[in-house]
Amino acid sequence: MMTLDAGDHAAANRLMTLMPRQGRLPGRQPRLFQDLFTHPATAPRPRSHREREAAGLHEGLIRFSIGLDEDIAETMTRIQHCLVEAEASRTGSAHA
Repeated sequence: MMTLDAGDHAAANRLMTLMPRQGRLPGRQPRLFQDLFTHPATAPRPRSHREREAAGLHEGLIRFSIGLDEDIAETMTRIQHCLVEAEASRTGSAHA
């Protein structure tokens, strides 16, 4: 498990919205790319803001599983693509 701090709730939502566009991961057991990621602030098990903060689960935190894919380089390329696209959508620029 690794984490990425997107900064705030809105930035985390932008990234989580972009993940489904990345399709499936290659491999013997194809998984949807988005299935590697969770946003604890909007996870199904509701916790209060105070409980999340006490556990270190900040509003912009995104957790992702590693080792479920067969090509970490491809996964990192897709993550970087989403980060660039999320930044471009935040700033309204075509380039990040």
